[in-house]
Amino acid sequence: MIFNRIGNFFAALLSKFRGNSKLHNSLTYVEDLIPNVGPFIKIAGDIIVGIIPGNVDDATWSFIKAKYPQLFDGSKQDKDLLKLYALGIATDLIQKRFPDVSTTVSRAAAQFSYLVQNSK
Repeated sequence: MIFNRIGNFFAALLSKFRGNSKLHNSLTYVEDLIPNVGPFIKIAGDIIVGIIPGNVDDATWSFIKAKYPQLFDGSKQDKDLLKLYALGIATDLIQKRFPDVSTTVSRAAAQFSYLVQNSK
């Protein structure tokens, strides 16, 4: 049911931007990615709460630790900052899996996927 509503939302949104092919294509890509990026949201959430993901390869794990050293230095982090880190990590994981996706599309897909997951 929630995916039907998301589909309806995107259909209405896409109809408004038919003349802008770049935006139309980006929104279509976001819609297509939403059901596929849930695992990346889960991994990012696990990392934020301190669970070392077993399903991330060593190169990706090293990349995440290097890009977000504040998560691993023992300092206390603000809740909102942790959410931004989670979005950044999810975006990075999406782009690793779908290298032709822009950062903007990856972030939008992650945010919509998170919204869908937490609306059930």
